[in-house]
Amino acid sequence: MDAKTRYPGLVDRYSGHNRTRLHIAASTGQLLVLHSLIREGQAVNRRTSEGITPLHEACGTNHVYCARNLIKAKAELNACDILGATPLNHAASTGSVDCVKLLIEAGCDVNPKQTTRSPLHEAALNGNEECVRLLLDAGAQLELEDQHYGTALHCACEQSHPACVGLLLQSGSCVNFIVPQTHCSPLHLAAMRNNTKIIQLLMDYGATPFVKDKKQQYPCDLVEVDCDAASTLYKYHSNAVSLKQLCRLEIRKNIGSSHLDNLPNLDVPASLKSYLQYK
Repeated sequence: MDAKTRYPGLVDRYSGHNRTRLHIAASTGQLLVLHSLIREGQAVNRRTSEGITPLHEACGTNHVYCARNLIKAKAELNACDILGATPLNHAASTGSVDCVKLLIEAGCDVNPKQTTRSPLHEAALNGNEECVRLLLDAGAQLELEDQHYGTALHCACEQSHPACVGLLLQSGSCVNFIVPQTHCSPLHLAAMRNNTKIIQLLMDYGATPFVKDKKQQYPCDLVEVDCDAASTLYKYHSNAVSLKQLCRLEIRKNIGSSHLDNLPNLDVPASLKSYLQYK
């Protein structure tokens, strides 16, 4: 799912009702025009009928210099549109790395309460790896749950983004989180997409293949027969986890997801640190 699908009619919303000249300048990157309009006293927090502010538009179209000028003019960092999305949601969704950096440095909320789908969900859903990394470094919560997808890990698995899956797992995302509405685990979603690489990642981080979804199906029931993903999943399904792997999972569990970023600083041999970090 791309940004336009996530935000129905994204382009239309950026050309919708009640847009001001400031909205247009922000969305098209007309920095000099935007600067002049701000000096004239144009309201930087004026909203369209969809709740879009000029800062939403600048961040959703990766015009970082326009966004910077709007922020200097006291644009509201955490303004929500009618879907509850903030400028950071828009930037993360469209992969606007520079705008994500700018908003985080300016002090925006990386875990906004008004929206069920966090900026981390948006970045993971659209495969924006660098945005995922920036949000995790800024303290994005791994287990915030979207009503449709579940966690950000579910989003990355649903849309088959292995790099984002790896980042989220490395940071301590719960590999066996079950979505209440569907009872789906991330492994169910990877199996449905026949994604061998993601299945391997999930299993290496302790995913269990012995969980049924709401239709009473195991992940192995969802994968296509006779494909590489099926062979990989069946191998994990039929073989016991090694003692070495169990030890790694147990150590990481006891360290806790909030402290996994301190693994490089542990006073243990480098080989053990690499082992715990899956390197």
